[in-house]
Amino acid sequence: MSETKKASYIGAPAVFALELACQHINAALGHYGCYLVGSSMERADWRDVDVRFIMGDEDFAALFPAVDLNTGSAIWEFDPRWLLFNTAICQWLRTQTGLPIDFQIQPQTFANARHDKQRSAVGLRIAKQEPHSLTEDETKSVQEFVKTMENETIPAIVETIRQRQEVATEFKGVLG
Repeated sequence: MSETKKASYIGAPAVFALELACQHINAALGHYGCYLVGSSMERADWRDVDVRFIMGDEDFAALFPAVDLNTGSAIWEFDPRWLLFNTAICQWLRTQTGLPIDFQIQPQTFANARHDKQRSAVGLRIAKQEPHSLTEDETKSVQEFVKTMENETIPAIVETIRQRQEVATEFKGVLG
């Protein structure tokens, strides 16, 4: 019997604390958001919990203006501002969750090119959408659809069913 693959091997309530903390990070930084990556998604004996905050290349360059994104490597790992942001957020996440967090902000192009394994968005906010009233055009479209269904589509389906029932009855009569 094979073991069922889990979305993450981080247990509750720590994974719930991580979701909540990442909601705050996503709200503060915007852009694409936090992603869970690495061994905590693959196996139960993970060493640390890898969280990556991915942002568009232009936004990354604006936040870390001293970094040259054209080098093709993670040169930003030596940038004082990048180091300060990442270590501060990492420590805050560790405090909030009790987990051994490895947090890094990465530009989108680098993250997509260098990491081809699974990643899972964390810190999503899911809200119920409020119903909206239909516009006059939408109301007319719905009314036309219902009229077509009542006058054409449903009668055609009923007729097809009737014909198939007749064929089935005839076929039963042939078989005896």
